[in-house]
Amino acid sequence: IKPWEEGMRTTGAPGTYEWWYFDGSLDDGSSLVIVFYTKDQIMPNKPLKPRVSFDLDKPDGTHIHKEIELDSSYFSASKDSCNVRIGTNSFKGNLHDYTIHIDIDSVKADITLHGTVPSWRPNTGFTNFQKGKNSYYFAWLPSVPQGNINGTVTISGRAQAIKGVGYHDHNWGDASMLKLIHDWYWGRAQVGNYSVIASYITAADKYNNAVMPIFMLAHDGKIVADDFTK
Repeated sequence: IKPWEEGMRTTGAPGTYEWWYFDGSLDDGSSLVIVFYTKDQIMPNKPLKPRVSFDLDKPDGTHIHKEIELDSSYFSASKDSCNVRIGTNSFKGNLHDYTIHIDIDSVKADITLHGTVPSWRPNTGFTNFQKGKNSYYFAWLPSVPQGNINGTVTISGRAQAIKGVGYHDHNWGDASMLKLIHDWYWGRAQVGNYSVIASYITAADKYNNAVMPIFMLAHDGKIVADDFTK
């Protein structure tokens, strides 16, 4: 896996979509999800409309959601590596270490993610959907299957240091997932010294509801199994 695989893989033009995703399980029991989108992923035929979303769920049930959608002139992304900017928000990394900066209204965050399990993808990372002469794809690269999080989140001027375990992946495609996929289950877990990513995708009816099981198992930071046929 090379750094350019984390760079922008589409043109952003109508007929494409792309996003860079991060989530974290924090030491205080909170969960944090941040996503940088080129556009709404279920409406790929629209023009480039970059968006950033921030979701923080605290153990007491508090949910903080912020998002910002900007004109395409506020968007830039390298083709050589993960280096995405949407307004003053940024997501940068090199398959090992990442920095994420968020500045949306009353929410600010500066987060580092250090990978403890190497980048991985199922085969090429592409799932192809073909019917007659029409062919579409969905691509997925778990750039950081598991890593350590450090940083600061500031809500309405109140700063809080955060630590935890995190995950980052990169997705892109050329057709709405609603037209290709009937449903999917996806999850990740850490159990002792083991890390797991598992997904079970069922294609849409017109693709005969084909099933695609995907998994990765790592032990002590090394990938030890990922043969989906087993």
